[in-house]
Amino acid sequence: MEAIRYTDCSANPVIDILKEIRVRASSRQHSNLPVLGEARGKPMHMLEKPITDARAWTRDTVNPQDCIIPLGKAELEEVSTMAEVIEAEPLPIILRHPDQFEIPALRAAMAMAKRQVDEGIGVAVLDRLPMDDLAKDTAVAISWVLGHLMGRPVAQSGTGQCSMT
Repeated sequence: MEAIRYTDCSANPVIDILKEIRVRASSRQHSNLPVLGEARGKPMHMLEKPITDARAWTRDTVNPQDCIIPLGKAELEEVSTMAEVIEAEPLPIILRHPDQFEIPALRAAMAMAKRQVDEGIGVAVLDRLPMDDLAKDTAVAISWVLGHLMGRPVAQSGTGQCSMT
């Protein structure tokens, strides 16, 4: 897998477009344009300087162990139990939530993953999540539930369009 490489943002046309949106939003010249990130009254934030902390890694500088969250027997048993419940009690995926399951070991693993994403190198890999052993719909539902433990999940297509509206 190729690492994302950060470059000089001033040469990035997407950054220039986002800066223009922010300028327009702050001046309210075009009040009918949607303003990214201003939902709920929060101003839009974007990078304005190079990243120099742990998130600035390349394939050559990252230690794979820095991003791997190992899953042990307890976590795998919880995944298996989740799969049994999901298959026995079908619901639309968007109605699934972690509170529907007794998953203390998975909650702890996902808390580690969230810390790694938020405060570490920005990437977390759940090692040995047995998705190949599950039916596709079950695997998607489990991913959705685990996603809740990282933040608010949003279903979207590969092009970024919301797929569950």
